[in-house]
Amino acid sequence: MLTSLLFGIICTVILYAWGLSVLSIIYPKSATPYSFHFAYLIGLCTVSLLTNWATIFSGTNSIIGSFILVAPLIYQHRNLSLNKIINDVTPNSISYKFLAICLLLTCICIHAWEIKHPDTLTYQNSLIHNAITGPQPIGNIIIKPQLGYGGAWFPLAATFSFEWLIGKTMTFVNLSLVGVSIIYLINKIESALNKQQLGSMIGYLVVLAIGCYEYTFFRLAITSAAPDTPAAILGIATLIYFIKNGRQSWMLILLSFTAVTIKLSLAPILLLPVWDLLQKKNMRNWIRCIGVGILIMTPFFTKNILSTGYAIYPFPASKILEESFVPEKHKVQEEANYITAYARNIAVTRDSSQVKYIATQSMRQWVPTWWKQLDVADRTVIALFFIGIIGCMGAAYRSPDTLQVQIPVLTVIIIGAFYWFSLAPAIRFGTTFLLAPLLLYSGSKNCITFERLTKRTSIRLHKGVMLISTGIVLAYFIYRMINFMDGMSILLPKGPVS
Repeated sequence: MLTSLLFGIICTVILYAWGLSVLSIIYPKSATPYSFHFAYLIGLCTVSLLTNWATIFSGTNSIIGSFILVAPLIYQHRNLSLNKIINDVTPNSISYKFLAICLLLTCICIHAWEIKHPDTLTYQNSLIHNAITGPQPIGNIIIKPQLGYGGAWFPLAATFSFEWLIGKTMTFVNLSLVGVSIIYLINKIESALNKQQLGSMIGYLVVLAIGCYEYTFFRLAITSAAPDTPAAILGIATLIYFIKNGRQSWMLILLSFTAVTIKLSLAPILLLPVWDLLQKKNMRNWIRCIGVGILIMTPFFTKNILSTGYAIYPFPASKILEESFVPEKHKVQEEANYITAYARNIAVTRDSSQVKYIATQSMRQWVPTWWKQLDVADRTVIALFFIGIIGCMGAAYRSPDTLQVQIPVLTVIIIGAFYWFSLAPAIRFGTTFLLAPLLLYSGSKNCITFERLTKRTSIRLHKGVMLISTGIVLAYFIYRMINFMDGMSILLPKGPVS
């Protein structure tokens, strides 16, 4: 646990420093203070870009990896203070600080235990190891078809695994990102209560609760190398940035393109920066954005081609190479069908006839089985999607002047939801589009308020929310400590099981 805490903090500070560095270079005279969370995500996207370029030619254990870890700390050493960062990001109220500490300790406790996630053990851990040793292996799809899923998250995870020091391919960056997201939500809950915005408070609290309860959100991100939650967070950040102050097109490109290179299921999110560019006739803006897009996508396509022969795997039409290691298009289509079939029915095997049968079923045939296999948390997430959509529409109706911004965002969310539902309706593949409506409604100025409540009642509401939330989290933390932790894992994380 102590090691997880230490390196989680190191990851967070380095990514934040990268964000500050990029923003200060591009906007040297800007007087606008950037929030910690925004700078952190810009830093994460920047490091993702650098590591994906670097691992084409070498591993993250090279001098390039050392540069990525050290450079921003040197450049921003005057602006970095751990005390200042803690003061900037932690809630003001003691009760909220205690809730944040309990949640973060629980995350660290989960991270320190054994990683048994099957995808991590079968191929994700290998992808991280390949990025550490580098350069990008050619034709490694021959070893295992899943090794073709070399998204942008694995080089980033490799850079912050500190394998050269710990001897294990740990995913400290996953822990860092989940921790930052939790603090963001707690701050939003406190802010909403202080402003007496009942709808916002409930919305953010529900998202935090479902994020902690639904296994494939926070817990899967902490206990594996899975890129689903990181991509979803960047996708949601893209939508929020567009609505709040997303007038810098290159930042939309950076956030959305990085999200898609981490997880292809977020492809519809690219409609948002395209729509933004079409509204602007500035040629310099177009050139700048195209340049950023090329910088992000080039290593993604290059590594896919070197690994599989396809620019986008598993998309049969994107075949580029005709080499001995390149699988035939029908084999790639079988892999794509398997993803769809597994998302519809987790009981499916690798039998090609069974996969094809499920993948080509009509909606009337596969939906009943799919729905029965969803647990309560999964069904709740789907219900929250519809509640969020209704809430956003209601907020837009009450404030018609915001329609110009909300319509393209809601359109992208609905298109993304249809895309997810038709191709791979596993809940973890659609997190961005399923939870974004509720988050956007929670951030709206037209949420339900409770201004008529007395100050005494408001204080009681504060205390009630905190007592219940903290009690649940603390009970789960104690449960984890008793049933999963031992003396060694208090110091060092156990990592992936062999």
